[in-house]
Amino acid sequence: ENPAPIQETGLALEIGGQVAGTPVTFSGSGLEPGSYWEVVVRSTPIVIASGYVRQDGTYSAVAYMPEGLEAGVHRIIWEGTDVDGSPIVSTVYLALGQDGELLYKSEPALGDDASAIGAALQAAEAAVAIETLAMTGLNQERTSYFFGIAGLLVALGGALIATTRARRKAK
Repeated sequence: ENPAPIQETGLALEIGGQVAGTPVTFSGSGLEPGSYWEVVVRSTPIVIASGYVRQDGTYSAVAYMPEGLEAGVHRIIWEGTDVDGSPIVSTVYLALGQDGELLYKSEPALGDDASAIGAALQAAEAAVAIETLAMTGLNQERTSYFFGIAGLLVALGGALIATTRARRKAK
């Protein structure tokens, strides 16, 4: 019987760090020799690494996270072929903040482990929701600017009304 394939994904990034340009390492064993593998960042599919499994059933690669990923939940998906010829998938969930910083990173979920994938997705979505709530607070600089413009508009409106009344009385 063949041992289960082993996949490892290493994202050299701490929570709060910028994701763009960060190296990601991939390695594994127990795969079909000569089979194709690839790593895709989704939600917008971007292939960041691909290659062929060595004759001993192993592979390794270093890729870099792409620029321009939007805030929200993303997945790093590794796809390859098990030694028995069946497809195998490993997924890491990421949550990115408005400024491209890492809010959450899951452990790799191998295959179709629905509970691990569901938990990772929920945690990533929660991280984005928390950041969104934090952003809804009042920004004092913007608030002061808004009230300053509002005050100016009220003053101009008052002056226009006073001028119009003065003209009417003069007639």
